[in-house]
Amino acid sequence: MRDSFFRQVELVTHSESIEDLIEVCRDFASESGFDHFIFGASLAPEGRTPFQFVLNGYPEEWRKRYVEKNYLYLDPTVMHSQFQMSPLNWNDIGQWENKPPAIQNFMNEAGDFGLRSGCTFPVHRNRGEFSLLSLSSGKDVSKAKEIIRESSPLAQLFSRYLYDRVCSLLQARNICPENTDLTDSEKQCLFSM
Repeated sequence: MRDSFFRQVELVTHSESIEDLIEVCRDFASESGFDHFIFGASLAPEGRTPFQFVLNGYPEEWRKRYVEKNYLYLDPTVMHSQFQMSPLNWNDIGQWENKPPAIQNFMNEAGDFGLRSGCTFPVHRNRGEFSLLSLSSGKDVSKAKEIIRESSPLAQLFSRYLYDRVCSLLQARNICPENTDLTDSEKQCLFSM
């Protein structure tokens, strides 16, 4: 895994497109033992309207439902990532005291789409910007526990390199919501988390 990790970081730092980053993330998730990934960032470019950016490696049906149901404001991985810097093992969500039933229903519904276990890695920058990389699996929590434990240190570091590269690519292309000179793939990536 370690040699593969250094190769993945090199691929991230030299990626020239959003599509390249999606493929690197897909490979990283797979080589780490996960089925899916999602990277989301809340960005606030200086002098520009804040916006969300997503690299989607989750099932399309789940992403569609997530957006339609406005789950951004219920998603415990987003809530955690806004205010915390430590990784969130999804198993820990089940241990939260006074957890609203809506969060458990959300997690159960995600599980129905093959997102049963996973870990989320937040990264914070200035101006309140933050990102998260979630790696997920269709395995139940008890079977994914070892995968999460083994992959977490490298995934946390990988998420930082990924966030920096996303910001660099967006800045180099002057991409923000007001800019409409985007490829079709970039337009698909620029929708609310």
